[in-house]
Amino acid sequence: NALLAMAELTAAFESRPILMKHKSFCFYRPSAYALAQVAVDVPLVFIQVFIFNIVVYFMANLARTASQFFISLLFLFILTMTMYSFFRALGALSSSLDVATRLTGVAIQALVVYTGYLIPPWKMRPWFKWLIWINPVQYCFEALMTNEFHNLNIRCEPPYLVPQGPNATPQHQSCLIQGSRPGETFVRGSDYTETQFTYTRAHLWRNFGILIAWLGLFVALTMLGTE
Repeated sequence: NALLAMAELTAAFESRPILMKHKSFCFYRPSAYALAQVAVDVPLVFIQVFIFNIVVYFMANLARTASQFFISLLFLFILTMTMYSFFRALGALSSSLDVATRLTGVAIQALVVYTGYLIPPWKMRPWFKWLIWINPVQYCFEALMTNEFHNLNIRCEPPYLVPQGPNATPQHQSCLIQGSRPGETFVRGSDYTETQFTYTRAHLWRNFGILIAWLGLFVALTMLGTE
């Protein structure tokens, strides 16, 4: 859903001549047009994300609780809105589609690689790790991961269960999955996300606030760029 917003880049340049013509005729301010686009996006993006989420969520057999489902829907919606505004801001601040496309290519690499899935945060090199703090997708990914793994117990099965043998008992076995505790043959989901990704559910609503802030910043940059 976040990457589908790339289509806004081309649309921004296709509508620019008409927008500039209307501005010269004093029909309306370009910043008002940029703000109106965001307002129109709200119902359309919500329908898009809702249809996607209600299909994928249950096909993947994710957590069947109302709170976790609606939290997932909320974060996907706000992230998609943020990315729509991000690509519009790139289009508004770029002098040509060629320049915007080059910037988008670099941005997509950073958005995908430094989300936290391909490279866990604790494995990132310090000279590029700062990219996760300016990556809106990373904040949504952390929220979705901790939301799904919250209250989830992952059973440990061979070969991740040691020692193994006919006389081995659970109280003397340990799990090789990250986040395991001695003497337990399962891993708590919250322990796994904290050990493997350094994610915690305590950041859930903090991340939501950060995404709202990014959305506001990108909308403001779009309004500024169109003027």
